[in-house]
Amino acid sequence: VNRWQVYASIAPVYYNTLGEGSHLHEQFVHNPKNGEFNTSYGVNVGYALNDRFTVRTGISSLNLSYDTANVILYESVGEASDPKALLRNVDFADNMTQNISALSADNLVVQQINSDLDPNFNAAISQRISYYEVPLEVEYNVINRKFNVQVIGGFSTFFLDNNEVYTEFENRKNYIGEANNINNVSFSANLGLGLDYNFSPRFKFNFEPTFKYQLNAYSNTSGNFRPYIIGVYTGFSYKF
Repeated sequence: VNRWQVYASIAPVYYNTLGEGSHLHEQFVHNPKNGEFNTSYGVNVGYALNDRFTVRTGISSLNLSYDTANVILYESVGEASDPKALLRNVDFADNMTQNISALSADNLVVQQINSDLDPNFNAAISQRISYYEVPLEVEYNVINRKFNVQVIGGFSTFFLDNNEVYTEFENRKNYIGEANNINNVSFSANLGLGLDYNFSPRFKFNFEPTFKYQLNAYSNTSGNFRPYIIGVYTGFSYKF
């Protein structure tokens, strides 16, 4: 019996939040949020306990991005004119020479901006994150034939690799620093559906749409910020 199998997969992944909230500042709780599509790729190893259950783990590289829109960016003179303009959850880069401030366009009287430059309206703040993901999941075979169907459940551990914050205005992106409220290690609860096609007793094609609900990715968020990841994982596996 070939109990071991190796999976290689790649996926488009989508990142967003289930609730209305912000990881940047309370003033952006009601701002429009735009999840973006990125990629994940990796390798898993599985062990079949019997004909129905398989336990698997592995490692993947995961890239995520998420935009907060309807933001006004400006260079303030001296101290920020409004305490809310300070992005408390962003540590600005050491080479930042401008005193960049940000306000929600929903809550702003433009004349109150203390700036020596024209403000950038309809700008966005973009969070870019990359993780190393280590899942621990169980597959349950619902249909076990040439075409297989599985229910997949488990959790993932995420190890933070990179964390960057950008401002975006008129297709220009500027790096300003990194978020200071992203946990270096976090977890998710995973639920997915596996659809496999067996080319041979050892070799098969895998298709797995999966939902991952992040449990503690951030600290000090505002509102009901509950991030999630949706991925459609495709690849091949080999039994040995």
